[in-house]
Amino acid sequence: LIEQRGLQLLLAVPPHQAGRDSAGGHEDGKDHTGLGLVWQAATDMLCDYLEAHASTLFSGDSAWDEVCELGAGAGVCGMLAGRFGAHRVVLTDYHPSVLTLLRANVERNG
Repeated sequence: LIEQRGLQLLLAVPPHQAGRDSAGGHEDGKDHTGLGLVWQAATDMLCDYLEAHASTLFSGDSAWDEVCELGAGAGVCGMLAGRFGAHRVVLTDYHPSVLTLLRANVERNG
């Protein structure tokens, strides 16, 4: 559990769930969730932008009042958009383990 931008986040999937099927793993033994990839710089850049421009992006007359984050992972950017005033936020991802992590982060941060 870490704190980032006022959000409490789980950023890792337990090793027994990371990209593994019910039999216990993939043939190649690799994590197929995508969480092993580091997107920190892009996340930081987008969060900085949202924070700097929140008053205009989420003013009520903006198309940014509804946000859809594709490939949300831990959901940092989407949850931050919600905190800054987006009226509707949709967070998406593909892998079941990532979705479990995403749901836990949303529940933890409202």
